[in-house]
Amino acid sequence: MHCRVMYFGITRDYTGKKEELVVLEEKSHLSDLHQLLKSRLPQLDELKSYRLAVNESFAENESILLKDGDVIAIIPPVSGG
Repeated sequence: MHCRVMYFGITRDYTGKKEELVVLEEKSHLSDLHQLLKSRLPQLDELKSYRLAVNESFAENESILLKDGDVIAIIPPVSGG
């Protein structure tokens, strides 16, 4: 199964990419993808907070079952004025 992961803000700086295609096993949950990303990007643990969105909707929990073609966004906090 393939999911597209989009990086925003500082997470884009960590990866050096805007997005990537990630291969997951069938019946993977958002938590599985999150753990994979954290193992590849330990800097995510340095962020105080960030949100995950699946197909343009914020994920309220990580038990969401992902489907082939889903788009997951990693959205760090936004600040400025």
